Amino acid sequence: MPSMFLVLFVTSLLLNGTQSYMVQRKFSGSRYTPLLLKNKIDCSAEKLKEQDRYICTEDGEIRCLSGWTKEELKCVIPDCSLNGEDGCKHGRCIAPHTCACDIGWEGPLCDTCVTMPNCEHGNCTDALGCKCHNGWEGYFCNIPICKENCSITNGFCNNPGKCECMFGWQGEDCNDCSKLDSCTNGHCSTKPFECICDEGYSGPNCDIAGCNCVHGMCNTKNGQCDCVPGWFGKHCEHCLPNLNKCNKCKDNIPWTCEEGS
Repeated sequence: MPSMFLVLFVTSLLLNGTQSYMVQRKFSGSRYTPLLLKNKIDCSAEKLKEQDRYICTEDGEIRCLSGWTKEELKCVIPDCSLNGEDGCKHGRCIAPHTCACDIGWEGPLCDTCVTMPNCEHGNCTDALGCKCHNGWEGYFCNIPICKENCSITNGFCNNPGKCECMFGWQGEDCNDCSKLDSCTNGHCSTKPFECICDEGYSGPNCDIAGCNCVHGMCNTKNGQCDCVPGWFGKHCEHCLPNLNKCNKCKDNIPWTCEEGS
């Protein structure tokens, strides 16, 4: 009697037009025993058309369509995996193959960091940010890094490793003053456009040859010799004797007296 009931039950289902794959049977001895009855509603033509997330196999098993996952939940979870990679590295999957990225990330899988706006000489690393290229620093990587000895008073840095000199200054570190172009035989010392004459020259532009001081320094302002103590003359070539005792130096040594003078 039970076997007859099973046959009648299955036959009734088939004749009523429901899917023939909704009953799974297993032969056991001389009779059939029902093992699983499922998806009568979920695998109906109307439901498949309505959901559009899965199909049903001939055995009544649900198989998710591309873009959906979790067959045990009727494929209600969107799937964002791409080319075998897990979807949405830094975000969430909101629709089939569609990621909503967290702040600071972009790309189909939210695996590309976003460079911070105004990041001039850098790029992002692990999230929204600005990692500076070599030679740059600052929050937006807009401050060039120069050598430590670049003068902060005579120059400034506007390119990595390069010191730009202000007007009147020159040199790798902007610590050398610029002399006048007309200063032909001189140099500047501490101020731009000075003209400090080299020895043997005088005048505003150090273009007057003269002095030739033997025992003294040439005064570059008047072109005359400034003699060291003990010497005198146009070229500081004469020694000063001991004036209280004589009129001539001994062996041309200042402050001495030659006998008989």
